[in-house]
Amino acid sequence: MSSVVVPTYIEAEELAKWILDPNMKARKDYIIIDVRDDDYPFGNICHCKNIPSTKFLDNVEHYVLKCKKIPKIIFHCAMSQVRGPKCANRYALTLNSLLEAGEIEDIDQKVYILRGGFMNFQNIYKDNPNLVENLIEDYWLEPY
Repeated sequence: MSSVVVPTYIEAEELAKWILDPNMKARKDYIIIDVRDDDYPFGNICHCKNIPSTKFLDNVEHYVLKCKKIPKIIFHCAMSQVRGPKCANRYALTLNSLLEAGEIEDIDQKVYILRGGFMNFQNIYKDNPNLVENLIEDYWLEPY
């Protein structure tokens, strides 16, 4: 069996490198799962998949099975303080359970939480249309 998967933090700068790397393809080499709900329409990281946390948590096993061939899974919410880490941890627990039960083959997958969430990422990269899209800047000017 592969080693136990434990979520770790990834910095905005590292994620930006992956997104901009022409040799890395979104949803093949990595997937960014944005678990925000009401604030998602005010901007997002390019190539992300929006799955609101409540929907994600109701269907974790489905998403583990759907993403099992993607080596890097990145979760985030607005600030990655509650929803993002909770979903990342639940994903890792479910993945580990499925691996232990032999319900999926050994895989080499890393699970990450984007440090600072979308708020930090957009604060750094809001002017780069290859990294941030659909941004409504006024929404993010007020303290979250």
